[in-house]
Amino acid sequence: MARFVSMMWSEDVRDIEAGVAVHTIQELISGLYRRHWPLGLISPPVGLRAFGTWVLEGAPEESPYWSAQWYIEQSYEPSVDKIVGSRFLSLVEAEPWQQDDPHYDVALVARDLIASDDALASAPDSFVLGAMVPGMAAVISIHRLRRILGIHEWQLALRRLVLHFFGHVIGLPAGRYAGSDAPHHCFNLCVMRDARDARELVRLAMEEEEAEVTFCRECSERLKGIIMGHHFHLS
Repeated sequence: MARFVSMMWSEDVRDIEAGVAVHTIQELISGLYRRHWPLGLISPPVGLRAFGTWVLEGAPEESPYWSAQWYIEQSYEPSVDKIVGSRFLSLVEAEPWQQDDPHYDVALVARDLIASDDALASAPDSFVLGAMVPGMAAVISIHRLRRILGIHEWQLALRRLVLHFFGHVIGLPAGRYAGSDAPHHCFNLCVMRDARDARELVRLAMEEEEAEVTFCRECSERLKGIIMGHHFHLS
């Protein structure tokens, strides 16, 4: 069936950060549309809805799911000043809109991110650049990208981070994994390679830019197949 991509971001995400993230996904989807969609199709079967920092009109602030900021407040752990990724994603999985109309969710936050409550207990100083439920949702932290010097490097890193986690959201990589130290990541020259921190993110992004590669051939074919699959299931 057809799906859409819902994007939201927290209040402390800057306009330029949100703009790069939105443009990155729009550019990917429209590029696939131009190359692969049959003539006469009015719009791609996967569209982007950028809700930003939304508020549900008329909903009291104490009610569940009243705003984008509610997700932040519910998943924030003050003892480490981080958002707990698994908490955030659990809220997305249970949200009424996801239940009524399954879709892809991508969220951008400016606070630091820790993977889960298990990580909080065992390694409270740890962090991740993003967390995801494959095939459904991702929450991406730009906190550590703000330390990157150089506008070009920063843009490359943010674009790659968004592409990487959007790839996970729609079901990548294409079954080619990097090994036990980086499960569920591609080992080709590809944005689906794992990056543990901002420095590695920049390094990989620059490698891919130099080689003029975004997704590798295998991941590109899977990406096309998933997106086109939504077209053929349009009712």
